[in-house]
Amino acid sequence: MKDLFNRVRGVCLLRILGVGLLSLLGVVNAHAVIAPPAKGPAPAWVKPIPLDENAPVPLEQIRGGVYYLLADRQTRVSGTDRQLFSRIAVKAVNDKGLEHAASVDIDFDPAYQRLRLHTLAVHRQGRVISQLATAPIRTLQREKELEALVLDGRLTVSVLLQDVRVGDVVEYAYTLQGSRPEMRGHHSGAFDMQWRDPVHSLYTRLLWPAERPIQFKNTNVGEPATERLQGGLREFEWTARAVPGLHVSDEAPVWYDPYPFVQWSSFRDWGEVSRWAEPLYAVPKLPAGELSAEVDRIRRTHTDPGDQVVAVLHFVQKNIRYMSVVMGAGSYTPSPPGVVMARRFGDCKDKTLLTLTMLKALGIEARAGLVNTRIHEGVMQRIPSAAAFDHVLVRAQVNGQPYWIDPTGYPQTGPIHAISQPYFGHALIIDPATRDLEPMQHGDATQTKRKIRTEFDATQGIGKTATLTITTELTGLSAEQMRNDLSGSNLEAVQRDYLNFYGGYYPGIVSAGPMAVDDNTQTNVLTVIERYQIADFWTQGDKPGMLEASIRAPDIRSHLKGPRERMRNAPLAIDHPTVIENTTVVRLPEDWSVDPERTVVRHPAFEFTDELTTTPTLLTRVSRYTSLSDHVRAEDMADYAKKLEDARDAIGLVLTHTPPSAAAPAEAAPIDLEGLWWPLAAYFLLLGAACYWIVRKFGQQGDASVPVDDLVYAGFWVRVGAALLDTLLLVLVTVPLLVAIYGWAYFDEAQMGMFAGTADILISWVAPIVAVVLFWLYKQATPGKMLVSVKVVDARTGGKLSVGQSIGRYLGYFVATIPLGLGLLWVAFDAKKQGWHDKLAGTVVIRSRR
Repeated sequence: MKDLFNRVRGVCLLRILGVGLLSLLGVVNAHAVIAPPAKGPAPAWVKPIPLDENAPVPLEQIRGGVYYLLADRQTRVSGTDRQLFSRIAVKAVNDKGLEHAASVDIDFDPAYQRLRLHTLAVHRQGRVISQLATAPIRTLQREKELEALVLDGRLTVSVLLQDVRVGDVVEYAYTLQGSRPEMRGHHSGAFDMQWRDPVHSLYTRLLWPAERPIQFKNTNVGEPATERLQGGLREFEWTARAVPGLHVSDEAPVWYDPYPFVQWSSFRDWGEVSRWAEPLYAVPKLPAGELSAEVDRIRRTHTDPGDQVVAVLHFVQKNIRYMSVVMGAGSYTPSPPGVVMARRFGDCKDKTLLTLTMLKALGIEARAGLVNTRIHEGVMQRIPSAAAFDHVLVRAQVNGQPYWIDPTGYPQTGPIHAISQPYFGHALIIDPATRDLEPMQHGDATQTKRKIRTEFDATQGIGKTATLTITTELTGLSAEQMRNDLSGSNLEAVQRDYLNFYGGYYPGIVSAGPMAVDDNTQTNVLTVIERYQIADFWTQGDKPGMLEASIRAPDIRSHLKGPRERMRNAPLAIDHPTVIENTTVVRLPEDWSVDPERTVVRHPAFEFTDELTTTPTLLTRVSRYTSLSDHVRAEDMADYAKKLEDARDAIGLVLTHTPPSAAAPAEAAPIDLEGLWWPLAAYFLLLGAACYWIVRKFGQQGDASVPVDDLVYAGFWVRVGAALLDTLLLVLVTVPLLVAIYGWAYFDEAQMGMFAGTADILISWVAPIVAVVLFWLYKQATPGKMLVSVKVVDARTGGKLSVGQSIGRYLGYFVATIPLGLGLLWVAFDAKKQGWHDKLAGTVVIRSRR
């Protein structure tokens, strides 16, 4: 709760500061009244489009409880003026959709746009209920990106319609008029031809001056526009009906956009966009005063051009805090360097122009570059226009080598080749020679690169507490990110987060000392050392007395997690470029036998290698993960998940320790029967005498064949009694021998397993088979059957069994037992009292004649 309070307090404080800054800038005033939007009919140039209120609703596609019956967007361009007409009709399909349908929000920029409302109405069972004059309309200045330190001055007209019910259709229409003066007559835009939600009727129209060139680019659009000439204007129309909703799988790459859309622009090519931006970033003369003095200091302190670039970058990043005021002309036009220095804040445009001014004063060639931070390489799919970009940075030339630097980033230090360079796919260099977008390159320092050494010290002994030391070396971008994280937090909070992370793998882990940080800003290398103790490093295994230690590599394992969504309709984005090298060292208290291993897992998206080397008391495992792409294709998801699983399996290692007292003795240790010899001899002598008496007394049952017609079949219960007597005799013979050999641990299945050893197999399995078969062959009955006066005979002849019959009958017991003993119970219901084993062997059990 304390952390939550701090975060909320921080956000509130930021909002208070933001409102205060807005007041200082004259953007808002405590007594200012924002005028309500104008109301009136739609412009005459708007083409009326019919609304089908009774269109069938595709319920299987509804996600948010609403169905868009009409999306009507019409644009008219004339000279520097532009009008955007929008008309939306949405049906509340269920209760969930009521809130969305009844709430209307319209955003606009009052610096250059005028809003006029035309329609606010509810359609219900053929009636149109207008609320344009009655619904409460509020105009709000929300500053939605204030937490990101961006002030854009945009307003939101918010309307909450009254008495909206399930099944109603809410219709609203409005026009926005105006264009940005900084565009100097240029226009551009885009029309989405499919939404996340289904749309019954989608209509788009553009009116463009006939004498003026225009460029179009269709993306994923099947049907081209219909074009006609109308009163000096070119009319373009796009119509689509029953457009299904499109939901894209989560975690798709930023550049992936499967939606169909149409782009249009008055710019002929990227070169014209660059020429439009040139006046905005024309480098002024270096202002006198503090800025000039700083440039002189850098010139005196650093002679190498690369060091001068880093010094300028560090100065702007550290001394000019980020604050974006993109209202009015501030949307595209940077503030003069002198103004930025005086107020000590600026956005990307301001910081870029300031950096260019300082670099030019140092004689270093540099240009501004426009990029798109949201879609990166996706800008290649955009039509040439100024709206294709949302950020600007600097490309400097040092000794003939281009370097990208971002003055809005956190403070960077070190040699220019060691600092990270921003990467956004492609950039538009603002230069008279520019003709096209320029690819940006991934530098080595731009990689997410970490070297981790995880050292387990278990030398205190088996079952004792182990120590864990983790040394992480961060370079380039990784070092800068950690440096920034530490500057906004404290070591105690960071260490607590790390402890919780490792606690997910080792519940008994505790900190063994404060985290140590060695920050070498000269080389841009940051090293973090953590020390822990793991009381439960050794845990109880499956068998009594067994201890296990799991050796894990949490840092590299976090990059090997399987995708959350495997059935996808979009590629999966993965971090790239990323290189993680994890060396795990285990120091053992005694000699250990572990076989060396080497694993290589390759996939188009990543490569993983793992090598385990061993010495008697030291294990060393080196694992390396290298990303090869920034995405995985949807159709490759199953193979990708399988390869990740293979990599995770490779880094898992469990050390097992079984003390001699808990180990299965089997035949490994010699058996000392000297103390048991006389008791065992006496026992088996008495047991043998009892068996001899049984055979002499009850075994003389006659060997002659019994005529088939004279057979008297033994019933179910008498045979059960015979089986119990045989079982008792078998236990009396085998158990003393097994206990003498294996001890009472023989009866611990978890310790012994299915077979305790060779002696167990001979005594418990082989000997009974041989004994039973011999009794059947020579006495036609086992001792138990002799005691109840029954014997086993050939069902066809009434005579003795053959060897094959005897073996087959014994094996038939297993067949009769498997289906819940049904083959044995069969004796109770069969006419000849045969079980399945009798039928398989062709035998019957009959009463003996004395």
